[in-house]
Amino acid sequence: MFSLRILQCKYSVLVTASLLVIPIYSWNCFFKYWKKLQNDYQQAILFNQRHNCVVTYQANKGFSGWPPNVGRVKPRLDKPFEELYEPILYFISTAEKTLDVAVMLINVKCIFVELVKAKQRGVTVKIIFDFHHTESSKDYIKKAVKKYDIECQYFVTAGNNSDTIMHHKYLIKDYSETNGFVCTGSMNFSTTSVLINYESFVFMSNRDVVSAFKRNFDEIWESIHMDNQGLINKTILMDAHLES
Repeated sequence: MFSLRILQCKYSVLVTASLLVIPIYSWNCFFKYWKKLQNDYQQAILFNQRHNCVVTYQANKGFSGWPPNVGRVKPRLDKPFEELYEPILYFISTAEKTLDVAVMLINVKCIFVELVKAKQRGVTVKIIFDFHHTESSKDYIKKAVKKYDIECQYFVTAGNNSDTIMHHKYLIKDYSETNGFVCTGSMNFSTTSVLINYESFVFMSNRDVVSAFKRNFDEIWESIHMDNQGLINKTILMDAHLES
């Protein structure tokens, strides 16, 4: 009988503990889930703000207009380019399906690193360069772009002169019938643009604007591809080890 009372007491304690533990556990799970939803909601708001803004750079003073910052963002001494190119790096890092890049000059390592990361996570990456402005970035193109099989086209002018250039500076990502984003502006992705120049970049999700840029990219891509099938352009690119 004594043993039975002990067992009954233990059972009562166990039941009471269970009734207390289960709600605590449930509330703990609910709280974690609520915090996740809250964070996801805040990130979605930030994503929308960062894809509908104007970022301006001031010589030697950093940039402004990048949410959620209300003031000017100044470069860090240890990683100035990662800091100054944060808007562009964010645009690339949040691409999920496609990324079309048409920029005359890219010679900043952190940009190439982020493009490679996008390719590695399954994003279809296509880049249009101006051939006569690839000299300072050939190592990046060969080691990063070509190694990871990123599709590239190089605009080569008739007669191999630099009178005409592919001067565009824009990126399009995740374009579809109902979605898409574009960023475009004044600067090339170089080591000097964000440090010593006055520059600007606009980020947009307006459907008509994004569609116009997408049509432009596809037209240029096909045009350059056809031109580079010719013997002269093909030879020039082969000599530079940049054949498509």
